[in-house]
Formats: sequence, structure tokens, C-alpha cells
Amino acid sequence: MEEKVEELIDIYKQQIYSLCYKLAKTKEDAEDIFQETWIKVFSSRHQLSYVDNYKKWITTICVSTFYDFYRKKKRWKDRILDLFHKEDGGEIDFADEVNISEEFIRIQYSQGVV
Repeated sequence: MEEKVEELIDIYKQQIYSLCYKLAKTKEDAEDIFQETWIKVFSSRHQLSYVDNYKKWITTICVSTFYDFYRKKKRWKDRILDLFHKEDGGEIDFADEVNISEEFIRIQYSQGVV
């Protein structure tokens, strides 16, 4: 099955990368989505014998990965914005800034940026 995944990568990598870039609009996000798509394909390789149309199957995985990627990205963005917003309208004090910095570092680490 691993050989089949390698074969699929060779056949469809250009088309899938183009789709990732078209959806994501940035090189960095496209590369992340592209990589995650192939990880999911590899993780689902046991299903290959049931797939009738490989291109359609991989494209579906890619589009789902795109939506997952931006849902996660939006949640993190909203969370960070929430950290900056105080309900009482008060200013953020130094302790809040430290907590925000720590949260940002955790986010970056969890996404493999750091």
C-alpha cells in the first residue's frame, strides 16, 4: 500500500499543490495544506482498495483539509483576539501581556512553527 501512495503522490502532486495554492492563496498555507493532505492520504491507505477514483478521493481529502486548516486558524485567531479584549474595557496590564505571550508561544509550538 505504501508503494501505491508513493505512486499517487507522483501522479497527483502537481494538481493537488495547485489546488492547495488556489484555495489558500499563500505559499505557506498551501504548503501546510498540501503536506497535511498527503499525511491523511497515507493514514487512509488501507482504504485504497475501495477507492474507484483516486483523483476525486485525494481532492476531497485536500478540500476537507483546507476547511479544517482555516477553522483551526480562525479559532486560534479568535482566541488571541479574545485575550486582547477585556470585557470591562480596561487596559491590559503587564501580567496579561505575559500570559498572551506565553499563549502565543504555545500556539506557535503546537503548530510546529517554533
